Amino acid sequence: MSTDRTAHTNPFVPGFGSTPPALVGREAEFADIEAMIGRVRQGIYEQPRLLVGERGLGKTALLIEVTVWARRQRLWQVDLQAAETGDLTPHLMRDLREHLLAHDRDARVVDLVRRALRVLSSFSVTYGVGVKLDLTKESGRADTGDLATDLGDVLIATCQAARSVGTALLVTVDEVQKMPGPQLEALLTAVQRVYKDRSDPRANLPFALIAAGLPDALDTIRHLGGTFGERVRVHELDMLSVPETIEALVIPARERSVRWDGDALDRLALRTGGWPVAVQQYGYDAWNAGTGSLIASTEVERALITAERALDRIYAGRLRDTTDRQRAYLQAMAGLPAAERTSAAVAKRLGSTSRAWGSTRDGLIRSGLIRPDGYGRAAFTLPGFEDFLHRS
Repeated sequence: MSTDRTAHTNPFVPGFGSTPPALVGREAEFADIEAMIGRVRQGIYEQPRLLVGERGLGKTALLIEVTVWARRQRLWQVDLQAAETGDLTPHLMRDLREHLLAHDRDARVVDLVRRALRVLSSFSVTYGVGVKLDLTKESGRADTGDLATDLGDVLIATCQAARSVGTALLVTVDEVQKMPGPQLEALLTAVQRVYKDRSDPRANLPFALIAAGLPDALDTIRHLGGTFGERVRVHELDMLSVPETIEALVIPARERSVRWDGDALDRLALRTGGWPVAVQQYGYDAWNAGTGSLIASTEVERALITAERALDRIYAGRLRDTTDRQRAYLQAMAGLPAAERTSAAVAKRLGSTSRAWGSTRDGLIRSGLIRPDGYGRAAFTLPGFEDFLHRS
C-alpha cells in the first residue's frame, strides 16, 4: 500500500473546537449519549447530560460527533452556541421551524405538525424573533410574555410532533456557562415542563438535552435550575491517558499507511501531557517534518520545537487575558514545587496573606488557568503552561 504523507494529507487538526480524526478517550461518554437518545425515542425518561472540563479537552468535538450521528439517525437536532451577549431563541426557533416544515405535507402527522407551527408562530409574534410563518397563532400558547412558559409551550408542541413522526428532539448547548442567566433559567424551566408532560400517559415526550461547558457550569445550572440541576448526569472530561494519547496519534497515521518510531512516539505522547489540543499540535508538526512512511525520531525532535512554539502562542494569549495581579500569582505559583502550592505559600511568596489574594486565586480558577488540587492547594490546568511561565 502506498504512503500518503504530505502537508495536504496531514490528518491532525490543531486548535480549539476542531474535531480530531479519531475520537479517542471519549468512547464511554459517546456510548452513554447514544443509549440515552435510544431510550428517549422509546418514550423513556432520561436525565439531561452535561459535559464539563477545561478548554481543549474535547467537549465541542464530542458534541460535533453527537450531532453528526444524530443527523444520520434522522433526529430533529438543534445546535446552540451560547455567548455572554445575544439571544439564542431566534436560532432555536429557526431550526425548529425547518424540522416542522419538512413534515408539513405529511398527511399522517399534519395536524400535530401544523399545531406546533402555530405555537411557534405565537412565540415569534410575542417575542419578535423574526421567524416567518404564514400561519395563524395558536391561541393561548406561547403568548404569555413569560419566556420560560412560552418556550416550554414551543418545546412540548414540537416534541409531540416529533413523536408522531417517529423521531426525537435533541438540543445541544455549547459553552453553556456563557449563557445569560435569565435565558438559561428559562430554558431549564421549560425543559422541566417537557419532562413532566403527560399528554400521552404511556410515555414521556421524546426530548434530550446535552450541554457542555467549563467546570463551573454545573454550579451555575444547579443554582438556576434548582432541584432540576441535581438531576443532570455529568461527564467530567479529563486529560487523555498515555495509551489513549498514543492511540490518538497512531490511528490517523496508520489509516494513511504511515507508522511511528516507537521510542519517539512514547516521548511525544509524554510531552503532550494528554491534552488533546497538544496531541493534535504535536502530531501535526511531526507529520509535516518529513515525507516517508516512518515518522522518525529526528522528525519528532524537530516537531517538539515547532509544536512548542505554536502552543506558546496559545499560552501567551491566555496570559494576555489576565490582570497584573493574576500574572503575579501565576509566577509565584510557578516558583514553588507542585506539592507546596498552597494559598498561604503563594501569598507568602508575594509578601502578603492568602486573604489578600483570595479573589485573584478565585478569578484564575474561573478562567480555567488553575484548579483546586487538594485542600488549600492549586495546580496549573494546562500541560506545558508552567514551563511557558518559566521561559517567559
